[in-house]
Amino acid sequence: MEASPQSSKVDILIRLLGAFHDGNIELAYNNVRRYELRMPVRSAPGRSDWLYDEIRLSESGSVLHEIEWSKGEIWLIECEEISYSWISFQAD
Repeated sequence: MEASPQSSKVDILIRLLGAFHDGNIELAYNNVRRYELRMPVRSAPGRSDWLYDEIRLSESGSVLHEIEWSKGEIWLIECEEISYSWISFQAD
């Protein structure tokens, strides 16, 4: 009997404080194929703000999300699917 390689599914959930501090942004990355979280060597401690992001297709046809932060951090996440949610702090 031949052993079959096991594949594990990786999902990433990121929760960020909204720009006006009135809620959270949730980004869910399903079936992540690869990710890179690049941090500058000499990054000052404290908050880093989201400067811009870009969503495009990778060479393999997956979704690729690139985010650049104000202190030079760069996040690259390649996945099958991305979903976005807004969670308001306001009571109903």
